Amino acid sequence: MSDTELDFDIDTDESGVEVEQVNDGDIPGTGDVEVELTEIDDASLAEAVAAASTEPVELTDEQKAEAEAKAKADAEAAELVATEKLDAFKAATEAVLANDERTDWVAELPVAVTEPVTSAYSELVGSKGKAAGKQYLVDRMQAKMIEGATNPASFTDARVYMLLNSALKDAKSKRETVAKPKVDPTTAFVERAAALMLAVNLLTVPSDVEEDWADKTEKLVNTLSTDVAAYHAWQAELVRVAKHNEANPPAEGEKPVEVETPDISAVVLAAAKIAAGRAVGSAGRKPSQSSKEGSAGSTSVPRVSTAGSGHRGDIAKHIREAMNTVGIGEFMSVADIAKVETSEYGTGEAPPPSQGAISARLFPRDGKACTLDFVRPEGPDQGQPKKGAVRTA
Repeated sequence: MSDTELDFDIDTDESGVEVEQVNDGDIPGTGDVEVELTEIDDASLAEAVAAASTEPVELTDEQKAEAEAKAKADAEAAELVATEKLDAFKAATEAVLANDERTDWVAELPVAVTEPVTSAYSELVGSKGKAAGKQYLVDRMQAKMIEGATNPASFTDARVYMLLNSALKDAKSKRETVAKPKVDPTTAFVERAAALMLAVNLLTVPSDVEEDWADKTEKLVNTLSTDVAAYHAWQAELVRVAKHNEANPPAEGEKPVEVETPDISAVVLAAAKIAAGRAVGSAGRKPSQSSKEGSAGSTSVPRVSTAGSGHRGDIAKHIREAMNTVGIGEFMSVADIAKVETSEYGTGEAPPPSQGAISARLFPRDGKACTLDFVRPEGPDQGQPKKGAVRTA
């Protein structure tokens, strides 16, 4: 058979599908063979591939058995490690109890004694392992307490177990406390003073301000030296009178010694706020009489702070001064009020006030209305995100 005896033709049937004809009359048992070339569009191919990829793979019984065996082996290995760690913790604990000096340990254990125990405790696996370690100390302490009824020496061992339990808590607390880097007070003050000096150079001058604004500013500053001196004297007198009132509380019905608020330029008052790190809304208006009465200008008997430091301050005055940093109609949350530095809290050695004390002053627990006439307490019920107050005066 030669190459010329094979005849390949491409025809098209009535449906338009190409048909390939193979004619080979010399091959016995063969005639004309028609092979239809079907077409597969892209969408059908993508659908078939997706179906194949999402079809779940059925594991054989042998594969299932292998997976279960591996999971079991891993669990047993993890349990073995946890047990070994717990045994090491128990051994470290009992080593302490074998120390002949334990009768001298009354209030606390030496660090050299507790370190091996706390180290072994930190190696315990997960919360379950650590709970088992603590429970071991509790169980041993209780057992020794029971033994103490017939053997008083066992009370010593019970105390050691108890002190070890306390040592674990102390070690955890120390690990969780992040040591804050110490800041040199001189460096901090220098940086703050430098920032205040640079602030003038960073002011944005509005387009409608006259060109000689710098000369006018210098002239105004030179005229305020008397007010600055008066402000310093006022603050010193406030401190002196506050100490006097604290050492000599007024009798019932009597008023404490008060300091009269001097007439000081609003510019100087604004500068004092900036120096204290507080926001200033506008230096163009002087504080109202109610504002003065609610600020450092009044020295009524201070109340004990809830900040926990023993500092004495007036929460109402703090709220008054804090609200003065925003405009009338503006809202401040309890947390924001607590952050503001005022003459009562947060300045110098005075700690910040307790948010709970501020909340209690704005929202009395007895259900009565707030008695502060310069704010309107609001919270989620009034559409605010948190509890706080809106300045009304």
